[in-house]
Amino acid sequence: MSPTNPLTFLKYYKCIVIGFLAITLGACATPNSESAFSRAGKPEIIDGIDVTYMANVIREGFEEIRDRSLEQPDIDGLFTAALHELKSIDIATNVLIDDEHITIAIGDGEPVRIGEVPHGDVNLWTARSIHAVLVARRHSDKFLHADYEDYFRALFDGALSTLDRFSRYSDRKAAARNRLMRNGVMGLGVRVEAIPVGALVQAIVSDGPASSAGVLINDLIVSADGVALKDMSEQEMVRLLDGDAEGAVTLNIRRPGEKGLVTLSVKRQLIVPDTVSARVSDGIVELKIRGFNQRTSQAVEDTFNSMRAELDEPVKGLILDLRGDPGGLLDQAISLADLFLDRGSISDLRGRHPAANQSYRASRGDISDGVPMVVIVDGRAASASEILAAALQDNGRAVVVGTVTLGKGSVQTIVRLPNNGEMALTWSRAATPRGVGLHGLGILPDICLSGQVAPAREVISELFVAPNPMVDYRARWLNPPEGRQGNDMVLRGECPAETRTERTLDLEIARRIVSDPVLLSIAVPENSDQLAVSP
Repeated sequence: MSPTNPLTFLKYYKCIVIGFLAITLGACATPNSESAFSRAGKPEIIDGIDVTYMANVIREGFEEIRDRSLEQPDIDGLFTAALHELKSIDIATNVLIDDEHITIAIGDGEPVRIGEVPHGDVNLWTARSIHAVLVARRHSDKFLHADYEDYFRALFDGALSTLDRFSRYSDRKAAARNRLMRNGVMGLGVRVEAIPVGALVQAIVSDGPASSAGVLINDLIVSADGVALKDMSEQEMVRLLDGDAEGAVTLNIRRPGEKGLVTLSVKRQLIVPDTVSARVSDGIVELKIRGFNQRTSQAVEDTFNSMRAELDEPVKGLILDLRGDPGGLLDQAISLADLFLDRGSISDLRGRHPAANQSYRASRGDISDGVPMVVIVDGRAASASEILAAALQDNGRAVVVGTVTLGKGSVQTIVRLPNNGEMALTWSRAATPRGVGLHGLGILPDICLSGQVAPAREVISELFVAPNPMVDYRARWLNPPEGRQGNDMVLRGECPAETRTERTLDLEIARRIVSDPVLLSIAVPENSDQLAVSP
């Protein structure tokens, strides 16, 4: 129970919140206050809020930001931005912070002083933040009906906005989805298109539950567990088919060429999405990589070995298509690069936190036995894709064709919080094996296809001339001037970034390069015993 007199109310909250931190403030004293704010303290309920729980989440989150973020953050600036973001819960919220005091007002209400500015003290700032929320709940229906995740989202979003655009907070529901995407998702292992009469199967995860149960591409699922899919939205269909837990679902299917319905029982299970697709033509293996999850490197290795085993002749060339690939798990990019490198550096990461500093080198062995190799990139290839492309390019293992990449050379670490939410914190920057920072610059291809739309024969006659003009550009790329930031756009302008995901020309150029030793040697004139010069 809390006091009802407004003045007594404010004094009560100030004393009890600060008391949780075991800090003496004059005559303030609260029973059990010292244990209530400990990391494993008992719940302490004030005005319907467990302030012990809130304190654990806020304090741990801001300590992680303080300790792990790439640049040393200003604690006062973090919490100032966090408190200002409380207006996302109620736009009428106005938090005023000067050199000495913190004050909050809701609409035209009387401003309430929260306390003195606790310069650089995470514990005291945590208490001030909770105090602000408690006062806001007393004066705002929107705050009163908000939940813990609303408060955490506002505070962390505000703080992380002061860092960089890649650091972000995910509440407990979003974090659960993120973890499933990194490690797998519950479902049947099918991709469907919503049409008026049901769900049309367009793709099936190999070795997934739907595939094992006998579901085929172009099957029309008309009902699931007796529920008709007619006129459902795609989102509704996916929710019904995949569910959120293991268990069997009975599908009624109309199959082309068969009379009546086919009934199949499919057991939902954890599905790690396929990020690799492949095809082989004239002895050239093409691997399309759409992202990097926990299975990507192994999928590339398995797919390449499977295709090589099916060929009646040796593999003539290998193409990695990274166009549009936004990246993903760093360790998968490192592992994938190592598959095709016999030695050499893969990437160096540098950050403020000791654990953020890592150097990765290739181990012996190239699963492709050194076949000619091309990597295709575009302006949407980012992060792990760029680290992979740079490793293969700088070690002379592959020719890179396409356009300049996105230039996201920052690496995020995932911090799980006591509420099961998570923060992605930028904590290091990646450098290529040749020592060039990727962030803001990206990868310069050996053959630039920016603006190219002509047939492959015309493009080859125009671009593949000796000496390759990109060689001089790459020399400047590898030795950017001091104070590089202002020159990044100039360097990137040598081969402007484009989205070329659907350009067949890029694949045709790649095929020609791995098939023709002359084109290969023009593309990369530097000698490298890891770059095959003949198919």
